[in-house]
Formats: sequence, structure tokens, C-alpha cells
Amino acid sequence: MIWFTFLLLFVIIIRPYFESVSIPRIVTERKRIRFYREQIVFYCFNLFLFAVILTFYEIPLSFVGWNGAFLETVNESPYFPKVISYLVLLGYVLYLLLCIALQWMRDSGEKVFEEDELPPSIEVTLPQKKREYPWWIGYSVISSLTEAIVYIPLFIYYVQQLLRVENAYLMVLWTAVLYFMSHLGFQKDRLSIQTLLVGAFLAALYMVTNSIVPLLLFYGMSFIISDMYQESQRNRKRPSP
Repeated sequence: MIWFTFLLLFVIIIRPYFESVSIPRIVTERKRIRFYREQIVFYCFNLFLFAVILTFYEIPLSFVGWNGAFLETVNESPYFPKVISYLVLLGYVLYLLLCIALQWMRDSGEKVFEEDELPPSIEVTLPQKKREYPWWIGYSVISSLTEAIVYIPLFIYYVQQLLRVENAYLMVLWTAVLYFMSHLGFQKDRLSIQTLLVGAFLAALYMVTNSIVPLLLFYGMSFIISDMYQESQRNRKRPSP
């Protein structure tokens, strides 16, 4: 349990602390690239330590979501009444459809995003120059993989197996709080419930599907939307002919 606790503290306290210290200092291209590099190292360490812990304790990958995502699993989910499980699944499908619709609007030349919709702490981490873009892609991909493969499965496993929380709704609440804490580096300028709600939704989605596949798709679509937002910002700043 001590290694699970160490990994949990690293995820919700240590990495977010260094992240919160680094974000206000991002004022130049060099510091932005340095931020990407540091975060890539942190996230890779998360993945490595999680793999070591699973190997050391001989925990099957199926226990941490390495399963296929099937409708039958949702039907047999022991956590929520079927109506709740299907509402979670419906919300997930609607999110995917929204992402597809935004992509279609962008391709049709419609304006998708207003100006500067993101809080400054997130805006400052987005690449401003061409040289920064590959590093941002690496940072975004590894962070998305880590959150899908490590964060949600770790939170659920820790709460259920180690803290012995049996109530499904309390498991969702605990996971949402832990997920919120893992993103505190971005919360100083707009402390909202958005991250808390996302954490609760991802926890419920993981519990009803028992799979990280929907989480990977969720983060993949989120990455596409983020890239679309950046493209719209670049087009807005580009001088008119």
C-alpha cells in the first residue's frame, strides 16, 4: 500500500506543485519548451512507477481497465442502476458527437471558438511558435495517455481496494476530488467545478465500462479540440491581406 500511496501523492501533490510553480514563469519560448520537457519527464515517471507497482504486486492488467469496451459490460455493471449506467454512456456518446460536429463546423469554415476562451494558466501553456509545437504534441499525448492509463484506474483502485469504499457514488466523489487535486496547477486563475465534474464523469464511465478504451478516446477527442482551438487562435492573430 505504501507504494500506491507514494504514487498517489506524486500524482495529486508533487507533480501539480511543480506545475503550478512553472506556469507563472512561462514568458519565453525557451521556458515554454522547458515546461513541456519537465512535464513529459513527470508523466513518464508516473507511467513507469505504475507499471513497476503492478508488476511488484502482481496485479493483473484487467484489474486496472485493460479490457475491451463492450455494451454487455455496461449491462452487467454492478455499480449503478442500469438507467444511470446508460445515462453515463449517453453523455459519452453526446460528447463524441459534439467533437465531431465541431470538426465539421471547422471544416465548413464556421467560427467554432470565441476569443481567448481558456483561462490564462492554460492559455500560457499552448505553443506560440512553430518550434514549440512538436514539444506540445509530445506533452499532450503523454499527459493524455497517463491520465487515461494511470490516473482514473489508480484513483478507483486506491479508493475501492485500499480505502475499502464500497458505495459507488462515494467512489465517484472521491475520484473526482483526487482528479481535481491532480490539476490544481491550472486552477489558480479560475477555480471552477469543471475539473471536478470531468473527474466524476470519467470515474463513472470507467466504472460502467471497466475499460480504459473509452478514456483514451475521450482524451484523443479532447486533444483534437485543443488543436482546433489553437488553429482558430492562430488564424485570428494572422493579419488580414
